[in-house]
Amino acid sequence: MIPTRFIDGYSPIIARSLAEAAEVAYDLVTPAEDIKKRYNLVTFVRIDDAKTDTHCFVASTNSQILVAFRGTASRHNWITDLTVRRIKLLWAGRFIKVHEGFHTALESVYDKIIEEIEKISGDANKIIYVTGHSLGGALALLFVAFCGWKHERCAKDTVALYTFGQPKVGNYWFARKFNRWFKNITWRVIDQEDIIARVPTLLGLFWHSGQTAFYNSFGKLHINMPAFWRLPSDINGIVRELVKRLGFAVIRDHFIAVYREVLAGKVWKRTSSRMVS
Repeated sequence: MIPTRFIDGYSPIIARSLAEAAEVAYDLVTPAEDIKKRYNLVTFVRIDDAKTDTHCFVASTNSQILVAFRGTASRHNWITDLTVRRIKLLWAGRFIKVHEGFHTALESVYDKIIEEIEKISGDANKIIYVTGHSLGGALALLFVAFCGWKHERCAKDTVALYTFGQPKVGNYWFARKFNRWFKNITWRVIDQEDIIARVPTLLGLFWHSGQTAFYNSFGKLHINMPAFWRLPSDINGIVRELVKRLGFAVIRDHFIAVYREVLAGKVWKRTSSRMVS
């Protein structure tokens, strides 16, 4: 069961639980019954699409539903990541555009996920958590947008979206509408020098949504820190990696196992940062 206590909107405890869930999404081998027993779940259902190689799972307890998407783990997933043409979502808004690869991947499993959520929920109002790492984070964010804009009940019941190492999903107008609806419940967790979470705006083609929880290389947590203030942490992290010969920080810091270790294995000192829109 995921804890429901929030701290100033962001909860390191919830982040740790959802990072573990995001890692479980990569596990396509362990029997569902074993995962149910390990995490004390009532249901655990894997959902996938062979054509797009998109994978996720929907799990539940007596009061909660969890949707977790797998990140990049195959050649086909890389093709999804690199299909960067923007497509219009006219049903969501005249100017709204999203990443075509992410859109295609989500569409391939979206109806199955909604069907499973409705099956689990019944007449009960179970709260919904959504998560994912890397590509999975992009799909998680896009899922919350689709779920909220298409299904009012989903918008009401979703209490938290936490993504890890998530790339940008849509254009300025997508981000603007998403933030109006879901900014308060959306947290993009960024581990130090993770390059995927830092991909430039690319001349305004893609924009990030939600709020940020940035764990820097000095061992501190910053909430909604402007990107340019992260430079000292970036320099420190990269130099440290080179000196210790641990590899390239921009790549290593993206791994979901590293995110889980950061959230579970270290005590982070909370520092305040200016809130940005």
